[in-house]
Amino acid sequence: MRTSISNGTAATPVQVPAVTPSAPPHPSAAALPRTNPNELGIGDLDIVLSVLANELVPTATVSSNGSSRSTTTSSASMQTVSTSNTDNGKRTLGIEDVETVTTVLNKALFGATKWVDLGLKLGLLMPRLNVIGEGGGDAYRHLRRTIEAWLKGEDNVTSRTWQTLIDAVEGTGDRAAAERIPKKLETLYNITL
Repeated sequence: MRTSISNGTAATPVQVPAVTPSAPPHPSAAALPRTNPNELGIGDLDIVLSVLANELVPTATVSSNGSSRSTTTSSASMQTVSTSNTDNGKRTLGIEDVETVTTVLNKALFGATKWVDLGLKLGLLMPRLNVIGEGGGDAYRHLRRTIEAWLKGEDNVTSRTWQTLIDAVEGTGDRAAAERIPKKLETLYNITL
């Protein structure tokens, strides 16, 4: 409480409201129009933080002197470790490998616009590829859906190995990307063919 000062008369108490600094209010997610449905806005902050918090996995490390300490690693790095294998890349791939396959194709510079040709070479039939194409999205989305169908063993798919993928990519006419795939597998996931 502060008192006022006057010229010779008694001071009377005056209430002064407390002022606390505050950040300017954030605009609501609805107030910000999105031109790209894939971009994040301020309204997505809680979701992003939640995902990041769930991606951290506590692990224990024991040093050579026997003491242990707790560390935190991301599940993405754990996936990289678990994806590496000793079967020289000959194991059958499954739907859980969709992210790995699409990443390798992207890093090998395979043209996503060739998704139909790739699907046919992998053993998918044209009616399924037509449905994928009619599902909306761009070539990258169509390529991902094609890879998902292949990894699920749809239509006439007979083999789901890295070598099958390499042969199919080469069959589309993109020999350079096919030659880069083994190098990317080794660099990114420690898989040697």
